[in-house]
Amino acid sequence: MHPRPSRAKSCTACRQAKLACDARHKSAGVSCTRCSKRGLQCRFDSNFKRIPTRNIVEAITNCIDPQQPLGESRTAGTQSHTKQSTMSQEPCMSSSACTRSSSPSSRTDSQYSNAPIGTTQDTTASSVGGCTGGGEAWLQLKAVDIPSSYQLGSLNVNNTVALELFQHFDSYYRPHAKFLRPIRTPLSEYSQSSPHLFWTIILCSSQMHAKHAHMYPSIVTEHEAMLSATFVCAPLTIEMMHALLCLCLWPVPKLRLWQDLSWGYIGLVVNSAMQLNCHLPSNPLLNTQLRKNASRRAVPDIDAAVRDTTWLACFDISTRLSEFLGFPSLFSSRYYLNCVSRARERASSLLDPCNHTILEIRQLTLTSMAKLDMITDSSLHFSQTQSSINDLELLRSPDQHSWSPETELTLQGAKLYLYAMTLLLPPSKEPVVALQAISDRDAVLISGLMSASTMISDMLHQIRDKPNQGSDKIAGSAAFWPKTQISYLFFAATFIFRVLLSNSSLTPQDITLAMSRLADAHAVFRMEPLHPDRTRAAEIIQRLIEVARAFIMKDEDENDAKDLLPRGLLVTGRLGASVMFDAVLRSVHHHRQKAQRRKSRSLNEVGISQTGAPTPGTELRVGGEASSNAGVIEQRQSAQAYANAPDAPGVIGLGDLFDFQFMDPYEYIMSTDPSLMIDNLEDPGFRT
Repeated sequence: MHPRPSRAKSCTACRQAKLACDARHKSAGVSCTRCSKRGLQCRFDSNFKRIPTRNIVEAITNCIDPQQPLGESRTAGTQSHTKQSTMSQEPCMSSSACTRSSSPSSRTDSQYSNAPIGTTQDTTASSVGGCTGGGEAWLQLKAVDIPSSYQLGSLNVNNTVALELFQHFDSYYRPHAKFLRPIRTPLSEYSQSSPHLFWTIILCSSQMHAKHAHMYPSIVTEHEAMLSATFVCAPLTIEMMHALLCLCLWPVPKLRLWQDLSWGYIGLVVNSAMQLNCHLPSNPLLNTQLRKNASRRAVPDIDAAVRDTTWLACFDISTRLSEFLGFPSLFSSRYYLNCVSRARERASSLLDPCNHTILEIRQLTLTSMAKLDMITDSSLHFSQTQSSINDLELLRSPDQHSWSPETELTLQGAKLYLYAMTLLLPPSKEPVVALQAISDRDAVLISGLMSASTMISDMLHQIRDKPNQGSDKIAGSAAFWPKTQISYLFFAATFIFRVLLSNSSLTPQDITLAMSRLADAHAVFRMEPLHPDRTRAAEIIQRLIEVARAFIMKDEDENDAKDLLPRGLLVTGRLGASVMFDAVLRSVHHHRQKAQRRKSRSLNEVGISQTGAPTPGTELRVGGEASSNAGVIEQRQSAQAYANAPDAPGVIGLGDLFDFQFMDPYEYIMSTDPSLMIDNLEDPGFRT
C-alpha cells in the first residue's frame, strides 16, 4: 500500500515563486500575507507542478521573425479606445510557446508591486542618483507586444518608438523617480490601465532623446489636452499622481516661470494623497471592510507600500520646490512631519540608504527653518544657524551605500538655504549689535561660499569623469537630471554672486575662487545648449559675472558704477530663495542697461537726436502676459520677438522704470515679472 502524500505547507502561488508561505498559520479561508498584498488567489492545488520561467523570455524572443517590419505593418483585429488614449493592435501570435505570459495584473491601485524602491537594471545611469540597488528591474515586459500604434489625439506613436522611449526612461530618468512601480504588463495593456502615466513617460523621455526629440512639441500639445480633464477628477488615482510627480521633476519648458505648473501640480498631488489616506498607516480591519464593500467605497484600497512611497515622494518633491520658489513648505507643520517620519519607518525595507538620508536632510531642514523663523535677534539667529548646520553635518556618512553624489548635493543645498535665511535679518539700530551682525553675516557668507564652491566643483567633476566609468552615453546624463536637482547648481551660483556683493572683506583668493566657480557653473549649464532652462540659466550667470566684475572694478570706472543697483538685497519676500531672485533681477537690469547704452551709441553715431519709433513686432510688454499655451512651437515666435526687443529703438528697458522712490523693489519686480527667471531671451532649446 502506497503511503498517503503529505499535504502541502505552502499555497500554489508561493510554491511557484519558491517563497515561504504563512497560510497554515492563518484562519481557514484567510489568504496568506503574500497573496493578500498582491491580490492573488490563495489556494492549494493537489496536482500542482511548478512551471520553470527562467528561459521564458528567451523562448518568446526566439519565436519572433527578426525581419518582420515593426513600424509599418498593417493592423487588424479588435480595437480598444479610451477617452484620451487609444491603441490598435494586431492579433496575437498563434504559437502557444511564444504567447505564454502571466495573466494581466489587475488595474487597481492595490496591485502595484512591492519591489524595493530605487532598483533598476541599468546601474550605469545613476549619475547624480548614485544609490541604485541590484534588485528588481523597473521595466519588466512579460510578453512581447505585437507591432502596434498608440494614439493620443492626433498623435500616433508605434510600438517600436514607445519601447525605445520607455527603455530610455528606464536608463536615465527612472533612477530619479524611484516612486514609480515596476511595469509587469505589455505596453499595450499599460497604455490602457495607466494612460496618464504612460504618456507622461513618453513625454519626459522624448524631450532630450537623440532620435525622437522632434516628437516632443506634438506630444506636449496632446498631453496638455489630456491633462485638462485631470483636474476635475477627485481624488486623483495613484497613476495620475505619479504622472504629475514626474512632471514636477521634468516640467515642460516655459517662457516664464509663473507658467510652470509644477507648484500647482504638487499641491494637487499632496491634497489627493491625503484624500487617499496615503499619509496614514494601513488599517487591516478597515481594508477588509473596504474589500467587502468595493462597489460602494469612496477611497480605493491601495497597497500599503504604494501609499508610503507616494507620500514620501510628495514630501521630497514638495519640499524641494518650496525651497526653489521661496514658498513655505506644505509639510512645515509638526503633524505632517510626524506622518513623514512614520512613513519612513514603515517603508524602511523599500527605500535604499541614500533615500533615507535625503529624506532625513529634508526633515531636519524644515525643523531648522521653523526654529529660525521664531528668532529675531541676530546673534541667536547666527548661533541657531550654526547649530543646524552641525546637525546636518552629523548625517554625513563615509559609507558609499548611504552617501551618494545626490546626497552630498542635497546636504550642500540645505546648508546654502539656511545660510541665505540669515541674510534676510533686518539691520540693528544699535552700533555694537550692528557690528556683531556684520561680522556674523560675513562668516555666514564665507561658509556659504565654501559650500557653493564644493557643490559646483563636485558636479563639474562628476560630469567630466563619467566617460571614464565605462559608458560614453553617461557624459550627457546631466541633460536628464530633474529640475529639482539641477536648480541647486543655479542657486549655488547666485549665492556666490551675493557673496561678491555683500562681503567687503573678501581676500583676493576668495574673489578668485568665487569668480572661477561662477565660470564653472556657467560651463555646466552650457553643456546642454538645446535645453531651454539650462540655456537661460547660462545666460543669467554670464551676466552675473559681468555685474560682479563691474562691482569689483567700480572704483576704476565710475561711469559703469553709476548704473549699478545698490549692493543690498532688493528681494526679501521669498525666504531663502530671495538670494536667487535678487540675482536674477540684477541680471535683467544689467541686460537692459547694456541695451540702452548700445542704443545711445548707435543714435550718436548716426546723428539722430530723437529716439525712433519701435520696430513693428518687437515691442516689449513689461509686465504683460505671454501666451500660456504649452505648445513649444507656438512659443518660439514669441521668444524671438522678445529676443530682439532690447536692441530695438525706443524700447523701454527695465532700467528706465526702476525707481526706488515710487515703488517697493520687491513689489515692482513681482509685478513686472523679470525676477521670475524670465529674461525675454530666445530659447534655442525650443524645437520646431
